[in-house]
Amino acid sequence: MSHGRNEPCHCGSGKKYKQCCQGKPGDKAAKDGGPPGMSNGKLIGIGIALILLISAALWLAELARLAQILGAGMVLVLILGVAFRRPPSRRETPGDASGISFGK
Repeated sequence: MSHGRNEPCHCGSGKKYKQCCQGKPGDKAAKDGGPPGMSNGKLIGIGIALILLISAALWLAELARLAQILGAGMVLVLILGVAFRRPPSRRETPGDASGISFGK
């Protein structure tokens, strides 16, 4: 998708495209810290499916205790992974929650 140089940037910064993302590699999803096209909901869904699949396989192999420990550990990793993803890029528009400065 091409953008005009003087159109607003597609990343939502409010700047003109030529002053913001022109010539930079990546897209909005990559800039927000996740894989392109992957939202938190999709990542959580995939993570839960993997946890259930691996835990069920271990349970059927009569390794119930290992399945419980591994399942709990994988849930913790999934929660931490989503919680500590890079935040979205800062926007200078008034009223935008990503514009809050935490002293950085």
